[in-house]
Amino acid sequence: YLLTVGNKRVHKRFDTAIRAFAKLAAERPTLQLVMIGNRDAHAAELRRLAESLGVAARVHDVAALGDVALHRAYAGAEALLVTSRDEGFGLIAIEAMAAGCPVVAVDRGPFPEVIGDAGVLVPYDDPAAMADALRQLDRPALIARGRARAARYTWDAAADLLAPILRAAAR
Repeated sequence: YLLTVGNKRVHKRFDTAIRAFAKLAAERPTLQLVMIGNRDAHAAELRRLAESLGVAARVHDVAALGDVALHRAYAGAEALLVTSRDEGFGLIAIEAMAAGCPVVAVDRGPFPEVIGDAGVLVPYDDPAAMADALRQLDRPALIARGRARAARYTWDAAADLLAPILRAAAR
């Protein structure tokens, strides 16, 4: 299965993930798309889109999960699709990489910096490019690079970066 994670709101652009999935559906008849996150009114629009593209039976809308279950979902996925128009930091990409899940993300917001060469970046709002990236995914290489990249984003590493700034501010 492919995975998306986040609140099902318009700015998350899960419609791009559904459209990319639909482009792969005929080639990969057992592939599923799992969308994890809190639902809002936009979730119904996403369902209608999946129906109109003929993939509704293979698109699964799952409510938010706890940390352990979410980690398992990342670990079991073929890839995480990150399609968001606006994002603060990109924590879901780091969580996925740490769990051994390759990341295919849009080339906007924090993702080029956070993911670097440990994932695949595609043009924003381009389902065809996302589908092509998934067709060419080198999972073993991305898993190794992703885990190494995610290891840089620990609380200890953040504290090491922040400590000198706080010391300087205290002077």
